[in-house]
Amino acid sequence: QKACRGPNQDGLAVVCVGPWRLLVVVDGHGSAGHEVAAIAQRELLQEALVRLELGENEAALDATGEEEAGTWRDAIEAAFDVAQQQLFEGNRSAATLSGCTATVVLASARRVFAASAGDSSAVLGVKRPGRPEFSAVRLTQDHRPTDETEQSRIDAAGGYIEGDLDGDAGGGRLVGGRLQLAVSRGLGDFEARPFGFDHTPDFGPAGDTGVELDPAMDSFVLVCSDGVWDLFSPAEAVSFVARFGRQDAQKAAEALVFEAQKRSISRWGRGQADDTTAVVSWAPPAGTQRKSSSGALWEQPRQAWAK
Repeated sequence: QKACRGPNQDGLAVVCVGPWRLLVVVDGHGSAGHEVAAIAQRELLQEALVRLELGENEAALDATGEEEAGTWRDAIEAAFDVAQQQLFEGNRSAATLSGCTATVVLASARRVFAASAGDSSAVLGVKRPGRPEFSAVRLTQDHRPTDETEQSRIDAAGGYIEGDLDGDAGGGRLVGGRLQLAVSRGLGDFEARPFGFDHTPDFGPAGDTGVELDPAMDSFVLVCSDGVWDLFSPAEAVSFVARFGRQDAQKAAEALVFEAQKRSISRWGRGQADDTTAVVSWAPPAGTQRKSSSGALWEQPRQAWAK
């Protein structure tokens, strides 16, 4: 959902290839953030599709061995490198003082992978046997200048952090040249690169091997820009979406975005509402899978988005 000012700087892409769902969410910042986000979204999607070879790598990506784990990490690190290089070579003027966060999620009925740079977080909602409510499992971690690992890199590069150093969102900011950034990773923002700002994706809690899913459990992936996460905890957002069920995934995404912007206006005023994106992607339910043309078992998942 576009905020009340300027161009919409959020972007998303959702592609299904056989049993896989590939989700990309970007959130731009700076005067040309919408341009940077659009380029990053396009490059990340294209490169991930080419490098993951989803039609051929289903068995490898669903496994948990060290070699198979490298398939995901190598592909996504390369995709981020290509997106960054494209921004540097073709759009450096726009990306010098503007940038974007980026999150990429790959999910099937059996496994979910995630990687991110910035604070467009991904969360898994899962209903475990014998429990009435869905639980929230974080797939990514936010990258704040005040996080210990991030701060160490910034210090080593000669950068510094200004403001509150308690680690809370909206606290300390990475100061790099003319930029002051609330996140410590992302694409673009070239002026802040010498000061420790990094485009390298982090594989967070999900790690290289992703999170194994039990097809007997209901589950969905929720990927949102910070327009949601600044106002919802992961547990609250998962509970909110789960109430709609898989049949109303589109309504859930739209309602979550609407509620986030409503809360934003109430807290900070109409002129301060942020662009807001939410992607809801349900895994196929147990017992309803069918064979694709390649012989793999799958069902087109329920998924929806709103921005």
